[in-house]
Amino acid sequence: MSTKITLFSQVIGKLPKEIIRKIIRTAGTDKHCKGYDTWSQFVSMVFCQFSQCDSVRDISNGLRSATGNLNHLGISRAPSKSTVAYQNANRDSGVFRNIYYALYAHFGQQGLILCWLKHVAKYKWALANLVVSLRLNTFTKIDFQLWLDAPFSPPPDEEI
Repeated sequence: MSTKITLFSQVIGKLPKEIIRKIIRTAGTDKHCKGYDTWSQFVSMVFCQFSQCDSVRDISNGLRSATGNLNHLGISRAPSKSTVAYQNANRDSGVFRNIYYALYAHFGQQGLILCWLKHVAKYKWALANLVVSLRLNTFTKIDFQLWLDAPFSPPPDEEI
């Protein structure tokens, strides 16, 4: 069985969205927002970490290259460079600190999501290898749990 969404989309799908959206509502950071809301910025910053982006151009172009998959991330369209730069400079960063704490609390003793993914995988990942492999396969369309458990197995045959 193949999947139609990317590994990155599947990782984002593991996040506790309702908890994050409640933090965003409480912080009020989407008031007067026109398109690039706090969730979109959060996903953009997670993408930045996954793909080791060095600039807002990398973030914008990287997300733009995944146009057909943005709806799986909860983003309507890829942000422009100026939008990413403006929001990074002007949106209250306290909301992201609160999201970080909520993620830490949600994933418990395992810490943040990468440590948690390492913990639940059947394959014995070194954390650095997991991070690099996720970065290299960010937009690969394969079942995430199968990949996490057996990353070096050949992909299943496509059903015709």
